[in-house]
Amino acid sequence: MKNTHTPDFGLNPGELRLVAVGPEWALRFSTERERISSALGSAAIDIQYVGSTAVPGLLAKAIFDLAVAIQSFELGHSLVPVLVAFGYEYRGEYGIPRRH
Repeated sequence: MKNTHTPDFGLNPGELRLVAVGPEWALRFSTERERISSALGSAAIDIQYVGSTAVPGLLAKAIFDLAVAIQSFELGHSLVPVLVAFGYEYRGEYGIPRRH
């Protein structure tokens, strides 16, 4: 899923913008993690910050990636509307079987 809820964050289609990763990225993830955790409750076993912006000091694309572990793949279908309501765009398996 792609989150589009903040206009100053992320990339437009076809755009490449690199930023120096500073402490604001970890803070932004922490805020988003709490938002998702509150919405998904016990369905979210773990939420991790992954990707290039998780590495302080690195030059990275102006997006962050996060991974949400859930109890079962099937449960994920019922969680999609919750995340879509938060501004995420659902892309299905997006070329990787059994991925939400």
